[in-house]
Amino acid sequence: MTRRIVSVLLAAFACMGLSATCSPGDNTKDEKYTVTFDTNGGIPDSISSIEVAKGKGMGDQYPANPTKEGFKFRGWLDGGNRYDSTTPVNQNLNLTARWEANESAFHVYLAFGQSNMVGYLGPGGSVNAYTANVPENFKVMAAANNGRNPQSRQMGEWYSAVPPLCRSGTGLSPSDFFGRTIADAVKDKGITVGVIVVAVDGCAINLFSKDKNAFKTYIRAQPDWMRGQAAAYVDASVGNTIPTADFETVDYPYQRLVDLARRAQETGVIKGIIMHQGESGASSGTYNTVVRKIYDDLCEDLGLQKGVVPFLAGQAVGNNNGNIASIPNAFTNIPGTAFVIPSDGCTAWNPSGSDNNERIHFSLAGYEELGKRYGEKMLDLLYK
Repeated sequence: MTRRIVSVLLAAFACMGLSATCSPGDNTKDEKYTVTFDTNGGIPDSISSIEVAKGKGMGDQYPANPTKEGFKFRGWLDGGNRYDSTTPVNQNLNLTARWEANESAFHVYLAFGQSNMVGYLGPGGSVNAYTANVPENFKVMAAANNGRNPQSRQMGEWYSAVPPLCRSGTGLSPSDFFGRTIADAVKDKGITVGVIVVAVDGCAINLFSKDKNAFKTYIRAQPDWMRGQAAAYVDASVGNTIPTADFETVDYPYQRLVDLARRAQETGVIKGIIMHQGESGASSGTYNTVVRKIYDDLCEDLGLQKGVVPFLAGQAVGNNNGNIASIPNAFTNIPGTAFVIPSDGCTAWNPSGSDNNERIHFSLAGYEELGKRYGEKMLDLLYK
């Protein structure tokens, strides 16, 4: 009798020590998720779905890379998240193949920043004198929500780069003359140049954070006029001005730039990134590391090789912003990647005026000179 009791107790202890499998109804270890694949125009046109245990990678079930004529396979994505054979699966997934055009004759550049990248128009300013003679091989992809792009442009579509490039009611910016400079230099090579501009007046660098909650926390605390501009890059359902209360959105400036860049990669190749930001929110000692993280995030989300895609940051009016000057210090492990474009000699709208806006924003001639310097630097890096 004693021997039987001991046996029962040992069995009970064994059950407790092994796992929850002895407990009826606990089957978490057997939980599986379904992963489906959309080759997005590739070959084969369909791939069988698979079942993956919770928290495990796809392993040997990971499919062979699809192919698509004229394109390079850049991985399987669910939204902005990339999955390979080792990535843990913790939900049902619908993965879509992302493609990048093979080295093509369409070279695309991403541009972001604050008001000097938006393009400031001082009193009596006009872009009319610059709307003619736009190089035929210079294009802009409309980036703002429909109804907020100039000339009734539709978001995500390419157009002749007639200014303004950013949004309706804005002016010239370095991106205009950056693009024109490169386009003029490469036209005989049959290359077309495209820019995608996402910019908001007065914003700090964290407006472009990949962390959507960080963006929301920042923008909700800003004045009406800035929340109104930033609303051009969130879901249209949010309205014309982002509220100070919490709001729901899938889109936000960083994600808008990434989504449009991916669209551009369907026909072209991302060659470089330019920024003009630093007049606002540049006093933090971590400024250059925040800028570096944005660069790293863009490269990772777009399948770009860090250290190969140049990053150019323009100096502020006066050519003396120390935080902007420090940006290359955050890129020391990939030398030859980040450069500061000097603004000495690039005139302000009214350097001695009483209006601060006229002192911190470049004149039309200043934008032209600064944009040319951006373009000449990119030409030196990529085309010579």
